[in-house]
Amino acid sequence: METLRRIRGDNYPIEITFSVNNKLVDLTGSTLTFSYKNANNALKSIVGTPTEKFGTAIFEPSDTDFLVAGTFDFDVQRVANGYTYTHLTGILIIKEDVTP
Repeated sequence: METLRRIRGDNYPIEITFSVNNKLVDLTGSTLTFSYKNANNALKSIVGTPTEKFGTAIFEPSDTDFLVAGTFDFDVQRVANGYTYTHLTGILIIKEDVTP
């Protein structure tokens, strides 16, 4: 289980490396999703895009994705060839910022 920390309103990319048994995963044709439950317990999802690096993807949050401070559950899933793989689970902590 991982802990991901953000400051409220920050929208810089999240980079995730996908590996199984210490081998990078071929992401060709995969659908990648970073999902978390927001303050209203509603599911929010961010679609990932594979990078040039084999096995690595970038998830780019919108300006409105991390606007509520709090602690939330998240997971990162890959769907490929009809199978769903959960590669990462954890806690997303969004802290209040000083600058509005």
